[in-house]
Order: sequence, then structure tokens, then C-alpha cells
Amino acid sequence: MADSFATTNRFFDNKHYPRGFSRHGDFTIKEAQLLERHGYAFNELDLAKRDPETEEERLFIEVCRGLREPQTEAERVWSKYTARISVRNVFIPCPAVNRRWTRWKTSAIATINMTGLISAPLSFQAFMQVNQ
Repeated sequence: MADSFATTNRFFDNKHYPRGFSRHGDFTIKEAQLLERHGYAFNELDLAKRDPETEEERLFIEVCRGLREPQTEAERVWSKYTARISVRNVFIPCPAVNRRWTRWKTSAIATINMTGLISAPLSFQAFMQVNQ
């Protein structure tokens, strides 16, 4: 890792982690330090703004593309980071709770179509049918 992911820039995500990675609670101290130190290089490799220079960086790109499972600490931390920022909050009426709005954390799979209905994984639709 000494030659891999070399960068002089620190990585910060003020949109999702405005207080920093270590203060938010999603990452351990070691993971937060790894993200801050090498996250800029991780992001450039993931977005294909930078070409891989070592074999470790080539394997990292394969993990980013979903071709293999993360095995190194850098791959696991970046996968964890991208999974955390891809979660969205969706507010829907829940008939089981007196028509109050319920907050659901969904992945990019669930979307709201033009009629206002939610197209989501089957488990969510099955939950809504049971609670009507």
C-alpha cells in the first residue's frame, strides 16, 4: 500500500459527513483515517479520472465495478463508504400507523413513479400488503 493510492490531497465529504468521518459514527478511527488519507485517490480511481498504477489499484477498480468481493482494508472501507452514501430516505404513508408518514431507508432500487406509487423490492411490497 506504500506505492498504491498515493495522493497529496485529503478527502472530505461535506455533503454526507459535514463533521468528518470520525465524528459521524459510521466508521472506526482507523477507517476514518484511511478514508481521509487515501479517499481522494479511491474516488479518482472509482470515477476513472485516474489510471491504476499498481496491481493493488487494478484490483481495487474491479471491486468498484462489482467484479469481485472486497478483500483488502482499503477495498472494504471504500465499499462501506459507497454503500452508506447511496442510502436514501423515502417518506411514505403507512396505513398501519394511523396514516402517519413513516421513514424508510431504501437503496437506489426503490423509486417513486409518476403516480406516486413506490416500485421497490418484493419484501417491501409484501410488507405493505400485510399492513393494509
